[in-house]
Amino acid sequence: MVNKRGLSPDEFYNLSSEELEALMIYDRFIEPSGLAVQTQMFANLCHLILVSSSNISEQGRKEARVSDWDIFGTFDNLTYSEKIQKQEEEEQQRKVRQVKQAFSELIKMEEKKGNKNG
Repeated sequence: MVNKRGLSPDEFYNLSSEELEALMIYDRFIEPSGLAVQTQMFANLCHLILVSSSNISEQGRKEARVSDWDIFGTFDNLTYSEKIQKQEEEEQQRKVRQVKQAFSELIKMEEKKGNKNG
């Protein structure tokens, strides 16, 4: 993007977040670069190799997705701020799941102790 827009590295680093996001949207939707196309081709190739491999389990084949190979995050059409928000939400959900799992394990341990003593 730096070379295509004619920006020097200093100019690029001094862009505001809104200008940078506008350039990213332009590059992604209006004039997609080779990066997006090559990433999609690479992801499809890797996914095909993975699911056609005899070394992967049936469950692994079912759970495999092309988006697993999205190295640069180009498949989801989210802006940078939306990606940050999504990551924060996923982190919160992960923490909630961990707390629930920890409490269920504690309850199971207490039940086992109660069964042994009772």
